[in-house]
Amino acid sequence: MYNRAVLARWRDYGIMPSLEERVAYLEGRFGEHTQATDGLRDDLSDLSGEMSRFFGQVDKRFEQIDRRFDHVDKRFEQVDRRFEQIDGRIDSMDRKFEAKFDRVDERFIAMDSKIDRHFTWLAGLQMATLLAVVGAVLGAYFK
Repeated sequence: MYNRAVLARWRDYGIMPSLEERVAYLEGRFGEHTQATDGLRDDLSDLSGEMSRFFGQVDKRFEQIDRRFDHVDKRFEQVDRRFEQIDGRIDSMDRKFEAKFDRVDERFIAMDSKIDRHFTWLAGLQMATLLAVVGAVLGAYFK
């Protein structure tokens, strides 16, 4: 290791250390920096390994989530198919009811025209009866 006293002597007393002392001081500082750099390199390597393992775990979890979403998508597809079947049944029932309502409408129209014909006959008979009664009353009066 380097001797900090060499640097302190130079700063405090203004005495310049010898070349060997300064080189020894720099070599010591450089050795410390090298050790610190090696420690950082080891720590970064460990961190990289941990991050790789962590990202591997995250990837596995995302794959699980993707499988779950695929399963949910399949379930939604099944539900969509069921709704399409129900829509088809409702459309079928709607067509059947429309056909029945059309037949009922036709029967009402036929009944309406029949009632109109009967009313015409009834009104005609009443008028004929009225004319016959008026004619008989007038005939009896003028006789």
